[in-house]
Amino acid sequence: MPSRSMNEDQKKNARLLLFDISGTLLTFRADLRAERFSKLTELSQDEINQRLFSGADSPGVMFDRGEIISNDFFRRCCEILGAEPTEEFSAKFRHAYADIFEERPEVTELVKSLSETHELWLMSNTNVWHLDYCRLNFPFFSVFTRSCS
Repeated sequence: MPSRSMNEDQKKNARLLLFDISGTLLTFRADLRAERFSKLTELSQDEINQRLFSGADSPGVMFDRGEIISNDFFRRCCEILGAEPTEEFSAKFRHAYADIFEERPEVTELVKSLSETHELWLMSNTNVWHLDYCRLNFPFFSVFTRSCS
């Protein structure tokens, strides 16, 4: 059987790499989230983590698993924190929740280099707020052709 040679596009598409966001592409800083939420409320960082992000039925865990949508996540967090769900609080809350990633320059350079010869996909269990934040704030995310969360 004759061998078929692949053109450059076919070679690129034949090589697919999957990446996770948190802990792989970016450093995830849960400590910043708790610190910022503590400043928005009168709760300690430990109380924030316990109430919002610990246990299978906590809103943070349920949101990350896709079991509740962002509006329900925010509403439940406001109830737990005893906060009024105003537009101003919503903006501060979302920023405190999403602005917790740090770029890893060595990974950024690797991803850019790999994107020249491979198709890159994001496959992560992160939530829509984090994914939106990362796409807006880390330009190298543009090299990913597809994302699944």
